[in-house]
Amino acid sequence: MSASKIETYRKQLQSFARKIGADRFFLWWLKELSTFVPAWMRAPEDQSDRTILLELDASTVVLKQLRQGKWQEAARMECNGNDPAGQRSAFLALLKKLDKRPDEVGILLAKEHTLSKCLNLPLAVEENLAQVLGFEMDRNTPFKSDQVYFDYRITGRDMKLGQLEVQMVVAPRPVVDEMLAWAGRCGASVQGVWLADELSMAPPRTNLLPLASRAPEKSPLRHVNLALAALAGVLLIAALIVPVWQKRELIIRLMPLADRARQQAEATEALHRELDRQVAEYNHLLEKKQVSPVMVAALDELTRLLPDDTWVQQLDIKGDELQIQGETASSSQLVGLFEQSRILRDASFKSPLTKVQGGERFQLAAGVKPLPPPDAVKAKSPQPPVSSAQTAVPPAPPSPPASESKAKAAPATVPSPQTPMEQKR
Repeated sequence: MSASKIETYRKQLQSFARKIGADRFFLWWLKELSTFVPAWMRAPEDQSDRTILLELDASTVVLKQLRQGKWQEAARMECNGNDPAGQRSAFLALLKKLDKRPDEVGILLAKEHTLSKCLNLPLAVEENLAQVLGFEMDRNTPFKSDQVYFDYRITGRDMKLGQLEVQMVVAPRPVVDEMLAWAGRCGASVQGVWLADELSMAPPRTNLLPLASRAPEKSPLRHVNLALAALAGVLLIAALIVPVWQKRELIIRLMPLADRARQQAEATEALHRELDRQVAEYNHLLEKKQVSPVMVAALDELTRLLPDDTWVQQLDIKGDELQIQGETASSSQLVGLFEQSRILRDASFKSPLTKVQGGERFQLAAGVKPLPPPDAVKAKSPQPPVSSAQTAVPPAPPSPPASESKAKAAPATVPSPQTPMEQKR
């Protein structure tokens, strides 16, 4: 931060302190705080203490340097020659001998070249004091503001009267410009123009160098500020990168676990599919067997339904359809009898009735009702795996009664010679 900005902030704080009536406390507070700051971090109170001061007259240039708290003559050179290059070389050689750089040079003005005046101004103008002094230059001095360089020092404040004591110093521009031009020809960069009679005063001192020509003061904290800025940048980058890096490491650690879990899930899913397939294969035949009525049950139902004056010549069962051919004394009651059956339905004659001796020849067809599936077959949820013993030996069907066994032994197709129903029984 430059010295001008620091001075601006200081003036703003002082103005605020005056408004609240705490200006003395503010000055005391700043002074006490400055004692806690290390010496290497403190900015010098006045730049003139760090420079070589040039005191110029018509023919001689005297170089003064601060030694042991006193300004003493360090070197002297003649400046009345007509060789600017020689003067430049001699001047730079003197600076090198004094271990100073060309940008550590200032100019001393004799008292006869300056005009000093003490002014009393209202406290309200302190914030814009330089502008006010410039506007009032022709009233306070015999010069206009564009004819002089000026600077000021605040020497006191009267809070009761609201007055500000200001010491203003002015110097003609031609005099100062001539000295600055000589220093520039010698390769020096002037840091300030100070008054010779103010060297014994405590800083800050009056500096008549124009603000536009003053080089910004280097803050002793510039390296600290750069280091802090770099540290803040590193911390910002770390704050952005570290969470991403931590998530990446976590993902890398979890990937083997996720792969194992996926493999186990796939193996479990394969086992479920294989179990469902085996259960479906095992239950397929059982379901088909339990849903479809057995031949013995069909023959038993047919024997129960047909009257005694009816005999069957041919019996065919194809899928869920039953067909019978035979003779009966009364064919009109056959369809009604079949509708009363528990396992037969939709009975109808397949061909016209034919009159024969003692009765009628018929051909009748009926559908076989599917049995309702048991609970074990209805269930859609996976069933427990079937043991090898159960898979190897399917359950045996119930043993039919004696009459059914005899009927089962008979062929499904009745021989062509007519057989009375009483003989079939």
